[in-house]
Amino acid sequence: MNWILKHFSANPALYERSSPKIRIKTGDVSLDMATNEVTFRGLKPGTWVTSVADTGSMDPLIDIGMMVILEPIRDIHDLIVGDIICYQKPGTPCLILHRIIKIYEDSTGWWCQAKGDNSVSKDPGWIETSWVRYILRGILH
Repeated sequence: MNWILKHFSANPALYERSSPKIRIKTGDVSLDMATNEVTFRGLKPGTWVTSVADTGSMDPLIDIGMMVILEPIRDIHDLIVGDIICYQKPGTPCLILHRIIKIYEDSTGWWCQAKGDNSVSKDPGWIETSWVRYILRGILH
C-alpha cells in the first residue's frame, strides 16, 4: 500500500515511516584503509553483532544474510517512534526485531507497539518495558 501512496500522492505524510533516532555519529565510525578494518566507537558493553532470521518482516531494510548491531537498552525513555527494537515476549525463545509505531506512558509504566516494515498488521498487544532487550544501532549489508 505504501508504494501506491508514494507514487500517487504529493503528501509524504501518507507513506513515510518515522525514522529512528540517529545514534551513531560520523566520528564514531572509522575505516583503516591499510587493513580494511572498520571501528565503531561509543558502543555500550553487551553490544551484539548477529545475523537475522529469514522472516521477511523487515524487508527490504533488513533481510537474510545481513548483520545487525544491537545495543542493550539502558534508558527506555530514550526510545522514540521509528526506532527499531529487539524484544522478547516471556516464555518465547525468539527475539523480534521490529519498528516502534506507538509509545504510551502513564503513571503505571511504559509500553510500545511495534510492526515489521513489511508486515500487514502491527504486532499483537503492547510491548512491556521488561521485554525490550536491544536497540538497533546499525545494519551491515
